[in-house]
Amino acid sequence: NFKNYLTVLYETGVRPQEARLIEARHCQLDAQRIVLPPSDAKGERDYRVIHLTPSSCRLIGALCEVHPEGPILRTTRATAWTKDSVNCRFSRIKAKLASRNSAIIGLCATSWRHGFATEALKRGVDPVTVSILMGHKDTAMVARIYQHLALDADYLSMSLSKVRDGN
Repeated sequence: NFKNYLTVLYETGVRPQEARLIEARHCQLDAQRIVLPPSDAKGERDYRVIHLTPSSCRLIGALCEVHPEGPILRTTRATAWTKDSVNCRFSRIKAKLASRNSAIIGLCATSWRHGFATEALKRGVDPVTVSILMGHKDTAMVARIYQHLALDADYLSMSLSKVRDGN
């Protein structure tokens, strides 16, 4: 069940708090999207449209069938994920990794959203589109948060080759 939660975060770029609120009534699977009303969206002013990949659409569809009422992403106890239950799960994962000397600093639900954005940018999706997919009003957040790509020498070298060589 935690894997489902993380998969939705990584596949769609949805905010962790938005993912916990998704209900079957929000899902428009024929249009491959989820539409959260303003009351459930960040800022509480505009609808939040979450676009789905084909695989995330199948997952969401299956979860909607299992949970036609209430949040579709649930724990193994069939309760909705909360901020605390997600943090507890990550604490257990971090403890397990630390015992294997494989600790990951900063591991949290937002890491999956950041992974979505980083992969999108590295694969050539323009920052405006990435911002829209992630629910940002403009590209400022993407530019500020994902500037760490400037430290990726291989990525920058490949990007420069595209500019100069067209490859």
